[in-house]
Amino acid sequence: AELMRRLARDEDIDVAGPVLTRSARLTDGDLTDIAGSTDEAHRIAIACRNGLSEAVTDILVRSGEAQVAYNVADNSSARLSEQSFAALVKRAERDDELAEAIGMRPDLPANLFRELLVHRAARCSSVCSPRRSRACSPICRVRSKRSHTTTSRACRRATTRLRSARCWSCSTPASLAKPIW
Repeated sequence: AELMRRLARDEDIDVAGPVLTRSARLTDGDLTDIAGSTDEAHRIAIACRNGLSEAVTDILVRSGEAQVAYNVADNSSARLSEQSFAALVKRAERDDELAEAIGMRPDLPANLFRELLVHRAARCSSVCSPRRSRACSPICRVRSKRSHTTTSRACRRATTRLRSARCWSCSTPASLAKPIW
């Protein structure tokens, strides 16, 4: 176990990375300590690890680094506290890729999912021209910073998620409500 801890702290991420992402010998205490005392590359590797606990993801999210936040949000096996979810949703207001990753998590609390949708709707209406605004869905028009193209995968996932959801303004089951796109 001591050897794994030393390797996980190695300055060379080529050495530390595989240990951080795969070693079963590292405890939550080891991971939180390493996340708090090493660089971004180490935190990115930890964020990719399977089965992260809330204690570890809390430290990773608090680091404030965009790639770490995205990797945590995109890691479906990572458990997040409500505080971490709230921080990620807040950050997603200005980061389209993070918004998609966090919005697709089935464990995102409903109140934060609604908040995310409201912010995405506002962003969508500010990005789309008035002529296209009715066709512009707050969910489907998630735009990538890099390519500025519509993300149809996000649309399919959001549609699946919304089928089981309720409309936040009238409590009508979403599957019975008039589609917004």
